[in-house]
Amino acid sequence: MSETQQPPRPPNSTAEMRGGRMSTVGVPTEKSKNFAASSKRLLARLEPERWKVIFVGVLAVGSVSLLVAGPKVLGHATNVLYDGIISRFRGGPGIDFGELHFTLWIAVGLYAIGYVLAYGQAWLVAGVVQRTMHRMRAEVEDKLNAMPLAYIDGQARGDLLSRVTNDIDNVAQSMQQSISQLLTGLLTIVGVLIMMLTISWQLALIAIVTVPLSIWTMSAFFRQIPWEMEQAAQVDGATSWQAFRKVIVPLAAPGVFTAAILTFFFAWNEFVLAISLTSTTDARTVPAQMSFFVGPDPFNPPYSQLATASVIVTIPVIVIVLLFQRRIVAGLTSGAVKG
Repeated sequence: MSETQQPPRPPNSTAEMRGGRMSTVGVPTEKSKNFAASSKRLLARLEPERWKVIFVGVLAVGSVSLLVAGPKVLGHATNVLYDGIISRFRGGPGIDFGELHFTLWIAVGLYAIGYVLAYGQAWLVAGVVQRTMHRMRAEVEDKLNAMPLAYIDGQARGDLLSRVTNDIDNVAQSMQQSISQLLTGLLTIVGVLIMMLTISWQLALIAIVTVPLSIWTMSAFFRQIPWEMEQAAQVDGATSWQAFRKVIVPLAAPGVFTAAILTFFFAWNEFVLAISLTSTTDARTVPAQMSFFVGPDPFNPPYSQLATASVIVTIPVIVIVLLFQRRIVAGLTSGAVKG
């Protein structure tokens, strides 16, 4: 070693020792500086796989369509069962088991084909991502072979290794999860909304009104959850799904329960939209239907029967409050005290 050459300095921190950008394998500590440009570059790398990506989209549409249509078919089976029981009490033939079996087999077929399409979609996505990452690793290797030794000597220990392994693994994991989850989630939302509108557009509008309330309530709870807790779980070896299920969900449970209960109360007690947007007895909610209970004399309402019906209507609300009282209190008081 010459007199002018200085020995390599030790890393100042663990993060620098691991590459400066990574807290551990698979856990990025920095966000993209330009998310839109980065996303466009990633999509450009998928260009050689464009036909497979298009086929993935087709499989996703087919899978989501079948899985969304399944509950409607099961609803028809429930109607067949209910109509048969009522017919039996009225002296009719009873349940039409032939139609019931046929409807249930249709539902089984829809779910089976839907899951097969979903499996094919996941298999294709995994292949597309792995081939794309293979090409990216080859490009990185060619780039490293072309770099001068002076640049390599001037980098922190482990930085180049982190770029070749951890960074590309993070890109692969993010692409494999985001392509499937984002596409399937978006199609599921659209499919469920279309199915709700075809079943009863009045009740669908009432549900759509309650969704912003739920999102607004839950967003406040999720903002209070420290991001470092999910990172700590990943440092301990948990995957993204395990960190979400074992760390994020228990912490957000009070907010989820609070949003669910508030939404239920809002939908259960709703009157203006329910009376304005419904026109049949099957579509009306309980408060709207009670307004039509006028008795034989429209000038002498049956107040005692209405009071009895009101008490009966509150029973589900009372049961929910008694069962989830601890969750309700925890959700309402969460964030009220800091420190």
